[in-house]
Order: sequence, then structure tokens, then C-alpha cells
Amino acid sequence: MESLAERLQLDLDRKTNELSKGNKLKVGIVQSLMADPDLIILDEPSGLDPLMQQEFYHILREEKKQGKTVFMSSHNLAEVESVCDRVAIIRMGQLIVVEDIQVLQEKTGKVLEVEFRDSVTIDEFKLEGVSEIRQNNGRFILTIHKNLDNIIKAVSNHRILNMNLKTYSLEQLFLKYYTEEKVDERGDG
Repeated sequence: MESLAERLQLDLDRKTNELSKGNKLKVGIVQSLMADPDLIILDEPSGLDPLMQQEFYHILREEKKQGKTVFMSSHNLAEVESVCDRVAIIRMGQLIVVEDIQVLQEKTGKVLEVEFRDSVTIDEFKLEGVSEIRQNNGRFILTIHKNLDNIIKAVSNHRILNMNLKTYSLEQLFLKYYTEEKVDERGDG
């Protein structure tokens, strides 16, 4: 218990009613984990300052490495992404998807944002594997599902000012599922 309190910078000599909200949360964390449970259930565990939140995530990842299960309900998707391996998306009480985060990201694709120094047309990037192309303030934004190598070769035919390739964050995946569901409900998809 003392080592966990030390890691969370919790003063064990102070009375609970003298503690701030964040320190009371730390007390709850220490109480929950000192019993060494095999299953850790968390409901909206945010509320610590950013440095302590990172330490808390580190503690949870250590618990997972010891074979424990962490079950977390949260609207803070960056928090879920930081700690969890699998995600379930629930909409209006219905389970939409249960998937490994990495598999879900692979299914959704990658996003390539490119700014060019020379003139480029959208048609040049209508290639196999590109599911969506947008143009925004001189930037091309491509959603890519396969053939990344060929797409990068097509991009490299031009003078590049700036380029960024990223996978969807969990928040973007979540919004994508909600947006697609709304389209399906209207009969548009």
C-alpha cells in the first residue's frame, strides 16, 4: 500500500476529509488495488492531474502484465486507448462492435495528409486502396485501406511541403461508427 501511495504522491498522514477531490480519488485507487484483485472495474476513472493520470495508466498496464483484467467504462477515449487492448462501442444500449483496438484501426484505415509545393489534382490519387479524398486549405487528406506503397509513390511524384501519416485515434473510430450508424438509420448507407 505504501509504495502505491508513494507512486501516486498520496500523503497517508492526512485525514480523508482534509483531502482535495484528486487526492480522494487517489485514496480510492489505493484502496481498490491494495487487495490485489484479479478483476479491476473502473467507471470514468479520470480526475487526476495529467502527471498522476499517466502514473495511474502505468500502474494499470503493470496490473495487466500480471494477468489481471481491467474493465473500463469511459467517455475519455484517449484514456481507453492508453490502457485497453480491446474496445466495445455501445450506442443507444446496443453493442455495435467489440474488437481489438489495433484490428479496428486496421479495418478503418490510415489517414495521409499532404501539402504540396506544386499543382496537384484530386484525380491523381483516385487509386486502388484510397477510399476517400478531401481537399482542405491546400491540403489533401486521403483515407487509405491498402496499397500504401503505391500511394506514397504517387505522392512522391510531386514536391512535398508537409506530410503526415497516422492511424485513426479511438475517438475518430468512435465518431466514425456513430456517423455511419446515423447514415444507416436514415437509409443513406
